[in-house]
Amino acid sequence: MANLNHNPQRFLRQGHAVNVGGDFRIPRVDLTILQHHARRHEDFYVAIVEPIPLEQDWDHHRALIANFVQDELHYEVRNSFQHPSTVGFFQMKSAMNRDALVLSPPEFYDGVHSVTFVNHDQGPNWRAANYHREGWFMFLDFPLDFIDRHHVHLAVTSFGLLTFWADADRMLGRVFVRAKYRDQDFVLRKIVLFDPLGAGGGGESWTISIFMLQGDFINFPPEEDLPPAGPQPGPDDAADEDPNDGNVWQFGNPRNQGARGWDEAVQQH
Repeated sequence: MANLNHNPQRFLRQGHAVNVGGDFRIPRVDLTILQHHARRHEDFYVAIVEPIPLEQDWDHHRALIANFVQDELHYEVRNSFQHPSTVGFFQMKSAMNRDALVLSPPEFYDGVHSVTFVNHDQGPNWRAANYHREGWFMFLDFPLDFIDRHHVHLAVTSFGLLTFWADADRMLGRVFVRAKYRDQDFVLRKIVLFDPLGAGGGGESWTISIFMLQGDFINFPPEEDLPPAGPQPGPDDAADEDPNDGNVWQFGNPRNQGARGWDEAVQQH
């Protein structure tokens, strides 16, 4: 988790005001995406500036960086946008140009501040999440009308990623799942499933208990073997049949097979 305190004022529309809530407002909830997301913004990057300028100057620095990238680095900047926790988002002409900037060293754009370019999804709120454990879990008192793949997925996202659902269970209200998760401390003891339209439109909820069963670290494959040291025995030249004969052509051209045809083609052109 990244401990960031965003300032919402720059992003409000006219007439909006922020309600901070009471002392018992829930500070955080964790959700796990159901599948790896498609990358649809590969031409975008975020500018990280050091030292960090005052927030009221971020728009000014965003313009300076856009001009620097175009005039000094000679890359086209198609657009720039406000960012909640740094100077701004920028859109390039292509993903190739974006990657060239991201792989470049920090640049001094005004003689005082340096800018580092990072992928749009690797800004200040980006952190590692170590889902190195996998195990079995039991849900009890799961409402029967909601025991389907969508709602089981939804329940598991509160602490991990569903990898298997034992859906053939004759015990009503019980659900067994296998899931990837970070640590036992991140697994909730209970979840509350809400239906805002239930009970005649007034809303209703069901409390579901979660029990951890057995689990362990994910089995990673072993590392690759190192190549053996020293010269390696080759095929027996005295043998009538070479097991590699007829296959080496895929990686080269033994005995210049077909060379005459290439020579004739070159002479014709």
